[in-house]
Amino acid sequence: MNVLTEELLAEAISDKTVSSMTLPLYVGRTCCNEKVFIDLANQPHLLLGGDSGSGKTNCLNVIICGLASRFTPSQLQLVLMDTALVEFYDYAKLPHLAFPVLNKIEDCAEALRWLSTELDRRLMEIMHAGHRNIQAYNAASGTMPHIVVIIDRLNDLTCADTSDIVSTLTRLTALARAAGIHFVAATNRAEYSAVPHSLILPGRIAFRTRNWSDSAFWIRDTQACELQNRGDMLILRPNGTFISAHCDYLFHDVESRIIVELIEKHANI
Repeated sequence: MNVLTEELLAEAISDKTVSSMTLPLYVGRTCCNEKVFIDLANQPHLLLGGDSGSGKTNCLNVIICGLASRFTPSQLQLVLMDTALVEFYDYAKLPHLAFPVLNKIEDCAEALRWLSTELDRRLMEIMHAGHRNIQAYNAASGTMPHIVVIIDRLNDLTCADTSDIVSTLTRLTALARAAGIHFVAATNRAEYSAVPHSLILPGRIAFRTRNWSDSAFWIRDTQACELQNRGDMLILRPNGTFISAHCDYLFHDVESRIIVELIEKHANI
């Protein structure tokens, strides 16, 4: 088992292979110990699927620590949605947070409505400045941070008795790329009530699944049911091929807290 420490994270962040990426996510390593990155800006949204205990939430934690360590709050804002109440509490003091960590369905719904309004504001500002997207806008003025929304247990939102959540998510995942708003979501529910057809989540990572049909739901292939260990994953590339990798393990309450303290200290310097 590979354990993610602040030293290994710093090594991944400084990797020169990601210099051309806009929003590089460090997600793990191959069997040859090569670091694996995903450019979220090109996805533009990412869905993690797999059985309970297969490593999805740990991967979200690795992604959060990597993004917060790589980017300043003026470059990146985070919106963390954790209806399980216990997964993202270590990040309450991150200076990147656009909201306090969101644990209640109604608070998540309100944040999504704010994001929809923010999307309109950003698109209008980008258009009035004569640009097509946030990359061109920031190349000229450099003032608009990306927003990454990270959702654990996506099904808690999509299956909630709140009528506008799915419609708001649908609008955001369809239009938000140009405005620099991106989603990373995880769920163990391989069914369309949890991940409706309307949600545009083209980036896919599959962890271990119980059967071939669940694997096919996540990545349109049956290989994920053959994964053995917690953290083993198959990353679906845009060209339809796969990367087989393993996500480093982040000790909750230990490594994540150390990393957050370092980020907080750096932000206050």
